[in-house]
Amino acid sequence: MVDTMKDKEKINRIKNELKDLTGEFCRSRINEEYASLCDKMIDKMARKRNVPFLSGKRETWAASIIYSIGQINFLFDSTFEPYIEGAEICEYFDVSRSSVSSKAKKIREMFRMGYYDEEFSSERNIEKNPMKDFVMLNNGLIVTKDYLRDMILSRMIVQPDEEDDPGVETPDEMIHDERKDTIHEKEEADQEKRRDKKTKVHI
Repeated sequence: MVDTMKDKEKINRIKNELKDLTGEFCRSRINEEYASLCDKMIDKMARKRNVPFLSGKRETWAASIIYSIGQINFLFDSTFEPYIEGAEICEYFDVSRSSVSSKAKKIREMFRMGYYDEEFSSERNIEKNPMKDFVMLNNGLIVTKDYLRDMILSRMIVQPDEEDDPGVETPDEMIHDERKDTIHEKEEADQEKRRDKKTKVHI
C-alpha cells in the first residue's frame, strides 16, 4: 500500500512538472488552447496502467507532447495559424529533434492520433474537418448526418397525442437498434458458416 501511494505521488509530481513545462511554452509561444490540449494528454498518460513518462527526461517528454499535438494540428505548416517551426520546440527544451520526433511518433501511436483527431485537435481544425458532417453506416456507406437523421425521421410514425409518449423511439435510439440488428444478423451468419464447416468435416 505504501509503494502504491508513493507511485501515485510520483505520478502526480511528474504530471504537474510536465504541465508546467508544456504550459509555459504553449502560453508564451503558441496559445492557451495548446496548453489545454497538452494538459489533457498528460492527464490521459497518467491514467494508463504503465505510465509512460515515469522514465525518461522531463524536457524530452514535454517537447514530444507539444510536438505530437502540433503535428496533427498543422502547427509546422506556415500556411496555418498558429505556426512555429518544430526546431523551436527542441531548442527551447534543449533536446535533440530526433529524440523528440521519435517519442512524438510513439505518443501518436499510443493514442491513435491522426489529423482531425476528435480529442486532440484544435477547435479550428475540428471545424475545418471535411468529414465532420458525414457518418459511416455499418454497411460501409458514407452519408451526411442530416441525410441519416431525415431518413430515420421519415420512418417514425408519431401521432399528435403521442409526442410525449416515452414508448416512441428517438432517432438516436433507432440508429442504436439498427446497429444491434446488423450485429445480430452478422453473428447469425457466422454461426451458420461454422455449422456448415462442422457438417463438411463429419462428411
